[in-house]
Parts: sequence; structure tokens; C-alpha cells
Amino acid sequence: MADPISYLKISKRDGFENFPVYSISDFPNSPLRIMTSSGIGCFNLVESPLSSPLRVVTADGIKGIITEEEVEFNLPPLAIRTVVYMKDKWMVSNHDGSLHLSEDGGRTFTKTMPIGAEVGTLKQFHIFNDGTLLFCSNTKAYYSTDFLTYRESTLLDKNGSPVVMTGVDSFNAFNHDRSVQVVDGVEMLVWGNYTHSNVRILVWYTVDKGRTLKIAYEFNAGGGNGAHHVHNVLFNPADSSFWIQTGDYFPPEVTPMSHFIKCFYNTVNDSWTFETIGSSIRFKSTNMVFYGDYAYWTWDTTNGGVIRCKYDEIGDITKHEQLFQTPNDCLDLIMSDRGEFIVTQSFHGGTEDARNIWYSPDRVTFHKILTNPDATWSTQTCYYGIRGPNSDGRVLAGVANSDSGTIATWDLKPSVFLDEFVRKAGFPNAFKPL
Repeated sequence: MADPISYLKISKRDGFENFPVYSISDFPNSPLRIMTSSGIGCFNLVESPLSSPLRVVTADGIKGIITEEEVEFNLPPLAIRTVVYMKDKWMVSNHDGSLHLSEDGGRTFTKTMPIGAEVGTLKQFHIFNDGTLLFCSNTKAYYSTDFLTYRESTLLDKNGSPVVMTGVDSFNAFNHDRSVQVVDGVEMLVWGNYTHSNVRILVWYTVDKGRTLKIAYEFNAGGGNGAHHVHNVLFNPADSSFWIQTGDYFPPEVTPMSHFIKCFYNTVNDSWTFETIGSSIRFKSTNMVFYGDYAYWTWDTTNGGVIRCKYDEIGDITKHEQLFQTPNDCLDLIMSDRGEFIVTQSFHGGTEDARNIWYSPDRVTFHKILTNPDATWSTQTCYYGIRGPNSDGRVLAGVANSDSGTIATWDLKPSVFLDEFVRKAGFPNAFKPL
């Protein structure tokens, strides 16, 4: 287990006892969950009205009632549920009109950058290897090199001319690539916009760490592929290829809207090449990971789940092997460096409680885990925009309590750490750093 992020002091007859705290997560109007060492379990600290006691509840029942004078909190200054981005030791919290930066995995938040009202609802975050932050609203993008001030990014069309975005969801990302995208020594970020609105369906890229964003590909234009939205853009460092995944596909449409498009970027002349690998319901996916000679991806449809295929045979649907079937549409898949999985699902396509996730330590056996629900969670609670595992073995997920159709106004909060549920379900070494 990683080092504690803090300590919770609770009075005993012979003085205070320090309980190490490894993670903190809460949900609006619900108990604060504090994950301590495996021998302590999960505390629910329920604050009663002012000047009233606090109840301390562990996994095996109420341990007692204590007054506020008998408990001391030495916790991080920001609620972990406001974390909207995570990469390695970096975390970004969106809280009270400011962005807050942690450089030690959420143990402390030491930098704060106020965000003006002109920015709007934040939809996309990324930190480059040099620490530059890119963040985007529905229609504008910004970058910061010091986490003190920020500047607006320049937006360019495919031909290099300035472009002004006027709709919504132009920069919103549904799921995220977890790899560092480096082509010929140039660090990039490539992603596509997820929308339920009638706007341009675009794939964006930057080669100057967010100072300039350019359109790489546009769907529904010029006789090319059609799409409702982009689910993800993945990078395979083995051959420096990018993989665009789109959705949705609703038969009996004449033209499929779900594609795998393999593309390459030329750093010398700033150009792209695109190859459509497959277009049909079989290519309706939201994430793909590369491990050894194989690719694994989410088959985002009823009776879908996790698909495996040799990398050079992805376009041949007869070579697609279904490893696991989710009861509802498969929503996301994350993988650790040693090949562990967390698989999530939506509430579409079936009647299963969407809070059920699956953990696989070996890509063969999948263990169902019902995430510990708070009072405000429902069977339609879904996990979007999952990031990780980071260098502490944390897996961050945004929580949405309604259909992703509300994605235009969702600010990626609140958040939970799915690794907590996996460890509590009997896998204490899950996602432990190598």
C-alpha cells in the first residue's frame, strides 16, 4: 500500500491514536469515506448538526460516538471528490472557482489558480511532461506554464486558418488516452470531441503543449466517414499510430457511424494520413489498450464486453475474441502495466446495476464488484473519463448520475477512486506499483 496521505486522530482512554489515512472520497450530502489500513477498514464520518457528536462507523459497525473535541482532522485542504485530472503524481482539483494542483498524488495541494467566469464549464484537462497544463471549456482552450496564470490557446482549422467554435462540446472528451503521446521526439495530445449536439465532429491535436490547437480530422465532411461523436483517440507507442474510435451506430442506418481509424502524424510537414480499419457495430468501442502482440478494447453494445485481437488483425472481425461479456453496454477499460483490468459499464443495453464493475488480475478471470453506494447514488450511476492507474496505483473516475446526454454541463465532478473498491473486495495488491 502507498504511504498514508494523512492521519485521523481519535481519542482513546489512554490518549489519541493515529489511524493512517490512504484515501479520502465523499459525495455531496453523503458521508465522508476515509480508507485506512486494511485492519481498520472504511470510516464513515457523519457530521450531525453543529455542536453535536460525530458517529464513527467502520466496516463492522458503529465504534462509538465522540464529540468534536475528541477528534482532530489533519486532512488535505480540498475534498478529493473535486479532483478532475490525474497523471503520475499530479492531480488537479476544480474547486470554488479555482484550479488546485497537487504534485504528490493528492497528499497536498500547493498551487492555486483562480479561473475567470469567461472560461465556463471545464471539459478537458491535460498536463504535459514539462508541467504545462492545458484545460478546455466547451468552446475555448487555455494553457498555463506556471499554474499561476493562463492564456487562451490559438485554434486553427485543417488548412491553418483561424477557427472560432460556436457550439457546445467542441473540446469535451468522453474517455481518455492513458499513454504519453510522443512522435519523433515531439510530445503531442490528440483527442476528439464527444457531443450530443449538432456541431462539427472533430479530432484535435497540439504539438506545442496547448499553445496552438489544430483540427486533424473532421467527420461528416467532404465525403469522409460519418460519426455522431468521438469516443476516444488512443496512441500505440509501438508504431507511433493513433486510433480514432467513434460511435454510435443505430441500425438500420445506411452508413455506419462506428469506426476504427488508424492514423499517423508526420512531424516534418505537419500532416496526417488516415486509414479506416473497420466500420460497423463490431467497431463500436470507447477505449483500447495495447499489451504485447494484442489489442484489447471495449465493445460498447448490448452483449458486448472486452474484445481481444492480435494487433495486426484488428480489421478482421472473425479474429475478434470476446473475453468477457458485460450485462450492459461496456463503458470503459483500464489496464495496469502488468495487465490488470478494471471494466465498467453504462446503464444502457440491460438491467444490471451500473455501479457493478469488474476486476481482472490476469485478463482471464473477471470478478464482479459492486461499488460502495452512497445515498445519492443510483442504479444509473456510471463512471466516465477514467484515468490511471497512476504511480500510486490510483484509478480516478468521474461519477455521472444520469445519461451522458448531460455531458455538455457536466464538469467531471464528483470523482471516486475505483481502486479503493477493488482492494476492499479482497484484492489488496491490485494496481500496486511494480
